[in-house]
Amino acid sequence: MINTKGKRLLLINAGNARKIFILKILNKMGVEVVCLDREIKPAVAQYVKEWLIADLNNEKECVEKVKNYLEHADSLNGVWTFWEECVLLSSRIAEEFGWPGLPYSVVEKIKDKHMFREYCREQGVPAPQSLMLGGRVVLKDLKKLKFPIILKPVFGASSAFVVKVNNIRGVKKVFEYINRNVKSFWLSSEWRNLKVVAEEYVGGQEVDIDILVQGGILKYSAVTDNAKTNEPYFVETGQSMPSALNKKTQEKVLADAFVFLKKLGVSDGCIHFEAKVHKSFGLIPIELNLRMGGGDVYLFSKSVWGVDLVMNAVKIALGIDISVHKPKQPQVFLFGRQFLSLRSCIIKDILVNKKIFKNKNLVDLYFEKKNGDVFLAPPDGYDNAIGWLTVKGRSLADAKKNWLGMSRLVKISKIFHPQHIHRMALDRIKVVVYNCSHNHRPDIQDHVLTKFGPLGDPKPLGLSASGSGQELVKKF
Repeated sequence: MINTKGKRLLLINAGNARKIFILKILNKMGVEVVCLDREIKPAVAQYVKEWLIADLNNEKECVEKVKNYLEHADSLNGVWTFWEECVLLSSRIAEEFGWPGLPYSVVEKIKDKHMFREYCREQGVPAPQSLMLGGRVVLKDLKKLKFPIILKPVFGASSAFVVKVNNIRGVKKVFEYINRNVKSFWLSSEWRNLKVVAEEYVGGQEVDIDILVQGGILKYSAVTDNAKTNEPYFVETGQSMPSALNKKTQEKVLADAFVFLKKLGVSDGCIHFEAKVHKSFGLIPIELNLRMGGGDVYLFSKSVWGVDLVMNAVKIALGIDISVHKPKQPQVFLFGRQFLSLRSCIIKDILVNKKIFKNKNLVDLYFEKKNGDVFLAPPDGYDNAIGWLTVKGRSLADAKKNWLGMSRLVKISKIFHPQHIHRMALDRIKVVVYNCSHNHRPDIQDHVLTKFGPLGDPKPLGLSASGSGQELVKKF
């Protein structure tokens, strides 16, 4: 077994406060972290040996920054990212310096949601028909697609601006809605472009498949069931593991997922595979995330199957052979749900009964919002969640029961007042403008300023990006 102590890893993007646990794992592994990011992030600075500051949207600048660093520093052993918007950059740097990783040409085809559909069809992987939408909607072209369809940003993330459209009459309205508002989404300044793709809606049970693959050899895979989303939007509502699908179906899902990876040229890494299990057509890929999943994905694999996705993903990035043991039976059953609001609101009060922290079945309780924060629900905005609760049990039914019991110990009161929400949303936009300036996206910044007018100095609130608020929750 090769020790990771003393290995030097280039980490691209240290993320936010919610990702500190990843840096702690790297520290425990003895890995020296050199972080390439837009700025030094104090929340994780103690776990980073050195910082390389560059515009992460500029691949050429980042490659030059790493080259210059290596001219006077000790060598690096690999590059890795857990940040969706940085998988292309990570691949570019891996190719440039000969480190383990996926070919840039493959990553580019998978990252672009329209190119991904075309690539799947070329390689014999099931895919719904899709169509790139230009500056305007050409209705006659849409007749090639079978309704209902989905409209979404080509480089989108976090299910933002993913909208179901039931008929051709609604397409223009939804297309204009996305174009008018997408630039105000907090991550949009990190996307390569803001184009919109239309694709046929796929029915069936939505699942996530978390995969570790190295040198084209499958090392680990497991299925998570996703809770039903509130259409026509696709904001995530929850998940459970192990899957409730029958054994035969799960085996087929896992086998097909690996076959699809091989056909698409995905031979190394930690993969978060989003798919639908269709009654007639089997497994149909929705998106292929070439990095570890966010939220509680790490906790799910670690708790249920005893598999550490961070540790193994980093070893793959460092070129260290991994050996993963997945037990035949799950160690525990997990059930998690987000705290959401179907309407935009202001969080008046979050009250948590301290009894919940004494419950042995509590796995994770976290709040992205704090008292006084605005929560924007579709179509006003796409906040991930107010918070979420994950619990364990001896069976799926037991875990569900435990979740219901513990959720009653959390009280979230909200204010539904349009004027207050509008005022606080403008404060939110100030942060988006700041991010656009910081990420060198004057096109988005100008759009937001034109739409909302002069906004004054940025004043960050409890954004999903910051992960703040956990310590501000009241207890009773």
